[in-house]
Amino acid sequence: MLLLLSYDLLKPETMDTKHNIAIVGATGNMGKALAKSISKAGYPLLLNARDLKALDSLMKEVQDG
Repeated sequence: MLLLLSYDLLKPETMDTKHNIAIVGATGNMGKALAKSISKAGYPLLLNARDLKALDSLMKEVQDG
């Protein structure tokens, strides 16, 4: 997984909803943790994974908070 993410984006004072975060491999350990933390920060997510059942489960977790 290639991760290109500025930690400054996750600070509340720099949060801007113009940013959309794409996570490839979202159901893996690191991708799942990133998806949950970035979602809590309020950013819109675009999640990608090979395992559709795991992706569906992650989407429900992220939406429920």
